[in-house]
Amino acid sequence: RMYRRIACALLALVAATSLAFAEEPQIAYRILSGYVDKKAAEGESGRRIGGTILATGGGLLLAGAGVTFFAGDWIGENFFGGMMDPEIKTNVSLGLGIGGAATLAVGAGLLAAKPHDYVSEYGEVFDEGDPRVREALAVAALKDLAIQGKRRRMSGAISNLAVPIIYGAVKAGMNAIEGKPWNKDVFGGFYWSAWNVASGLTSLLGTSEEERLYEKYRAGRDALYGDR
Repeated sequence: RMYRRIACALLALVAATSLAFAEEPQIAYRILSGYVDKKAAEGESGRRIGGTILATGGGLLLAGAGVTFFAGDWIGENFFGGMMDPEIKTNVSLGLGIGGAATLAVGAGLLAAKPHDYVSEYGEVFDEGDPRVREALAVAALKDLAIQGKRRRMSGAISNLAVPIIYGAVKAGMNAIEGKPWNKDVFGGFYWSAWNVASGLTSLLGTSEEERLYEKYRAGRDALYGDR
């Protein structure tokens, strides 16, 4: 009778353990599936809209730079009663031109990028039949997405923050050629590149959608299992 009780207890323990594993929530898999479904629903519209907005904005900035440089004096004479200050004209043209070129390049890159098929990229996750293995693969996929998101975020930040630096380098070179102090109006690029500086700081200090998804998984995992 005692052996029978021990056997029953062991069977109950095995059954409870199996049930626990079978019912273990697929946190990472659910988050990854939701992300992939969202991207599939959005299709290419989001990327194309973002690329079009950036490319159009960059083109407008370049146009503004051209108008300022070639027609600044005419605008000044007809609307403000005098020719445009040469230093202001040069500084505005450089700032708008470099900022516009950088913004246009980012937009063109988005428009030229190939469609991203997440289902194919992470097919091993969705094809896996074992729930525990599938969850582990989903965690790895979320972490990979977070790394990619951070890389894109940092690339955007560097590209935008480089605009006033490039402006300063060009302006310093022009000053040297003209025999002026090298730092004359060098820091004016921060005013004319305010949009790029703001975008760069936002990217640098913010987080991407993919990074937030991975943090969401970690928070859910900790909430359910704690230090287990």
